[in-house]
Amino acid sequence: MRGPYATILVFLLFGAGLVFLNILIARLVQPRNPSPEKLATYECGEEPRGEARIRYNFRFYTVALTFIIFEAEILFMFPWAIVYQSEIDAGRGFITLIKMLIFIGILFLGLVYAWVKGDLDWVKPRPVFTADDVDLPPQAIFKGGRTSPASPSGPEITTSTTSAGK
Repeated sequence: MRGPYATILVFLLFGAGLVFLNILIARLVQPRNPSPEKLATYECGEEPRGEARIRYNFRFYTVALTFIIFEAEILFMFPWAIVYQSEIDAGRGFITLIKMLIFIGILFLGLVYAWVKGDLDWVKPRPVFTADDVDLPPQAIFKGGRTSPASPSGPEITTSTTSAGK
């Protein structure tokens, strides 16, 4: 039974025993006098108000996922850096370097894709449309009774109830 994993098993059992012992001691010495004030939800010293579930900006998730993806990929460079010297000694250093440059190039393309797509921008710019960008129906009348826009920044448009051409 005294194999190579017996020491690991002893450490795991010892660690689990310490955790159980600490929980047991805490249960035995803790004071038990609950009150409504003690049972209230604690929010950093503030009284909790409103609903606990609120809508977060989805940018938190896209930025976090992008960070995690690139961070995990960068972690692959550390083993490569450790092995690289032995690859040079074996005469395969140039090929190993080319492989890492291809890997870094793929990472860079992913970063450029995320950048161009706008996933790295905290606030995405909204497209601005002008009257020239939109095909307006003939019955569209601009505010003020004009039939053409007053400024290229986009006038307010109302639709008339009468049909044109009748």
